Amino acid sequence: MRVSASFESLSATVGGPLVTQCHFVGKTCLRFGDTPFLVQDGDRLAFRLRGTSLNHALALQGAAPWHPTGSASGGSNWVALRAEHRRHFAEFARTAMEQAGG
Repeated sequence: MRVSASFESLSATVGGPLVTQCHFVGKTCLRFGDTPFLVQDGDRLAFRLRGTSLNHALALQGAAPWHPTGSASGGSNWVALRAEHRRHFAEFARTAMEQAGG
């Protein structure tokens, strides 16, 4: 399964009246209200996470910190994952949405 198919599936899974698809830094994203929480960036999905969820995602092999501007500077609470981690996508998408709303 390609990342784009995963993104579309997640859009339907975590969707609701406050979740919309939009563009953020030139990339397709999902946002809760005004807060983006999931971005499709080429062959990766980037999740906006905090705390233990962020640490768990970053611990996955091949996971990488991601910054919306493409900057290599630290301090971002985003993590990018490739399709090989798709079994975690729904969990991280729900968590990212919940964290964006609270």
